[in-house]
Amino acid sequence: MDNLDPQCSVEALTEFLKAGGIDLLSCNNSKSWLRDSEKDKTIAYRVCVPAAQRSIMLDAELWAEGIIVRDWRFKQTDNGGHSSS
Repeated sequence: MDNLDPQCSVEALTEFLKAGGIDLLSCNNSKSWLRDSEKDKTIAYRVCVPAAQRSIMLDAELWAEGIIVRDWRFKQTDNGGHSSS
């Protein structure tokens, strides 16, 4: 998730997701992928939810305009494995 208000805490996001019927598995600060000039004005999180609730999480109706929710992308490592991103 990206483009959240910098005041949005893990606790606030957790409560919001629970209220929306989503069981949060984990929520961690993440690096924003917005342009450098916008990164200081937002916050990003890596949010993990049960696969069965993926469609709820990705439903645009749940989120305020401008919030970015996308599948997590794993980077390919030099040895052929994956790392988080």
